[in-house]
Amino acid sequence: MNAKVAFGEQNIRLFGDTAQNSGIYNVTVVIGGQTRVLPTRYSFAYRRINGQWLIVNHHSSLMPTPPPQRQ
Repeated sequence: MNAKVAFGEQNIRLFGDTAQNSGIYNVTVVIGGQTRVLPTRYSFAYRRINGQWLIVNHHSSLMPTPPPQRQ
């Protein structure tokens, strides 16, 4: 699968040698010949080890589909 990710809103918080980044990104994929954009929430946890920020945890989940609007 060939996917593209475009980050949107991000909230980055630093705590010494650890950091958290959470927000929203859109994943664009082609499924059955159709392009789909999947809005996704994410969170990353980082730890600075030997001067490098490394991802130590990651979670992503699709945003819920909004209910249809009433008329």
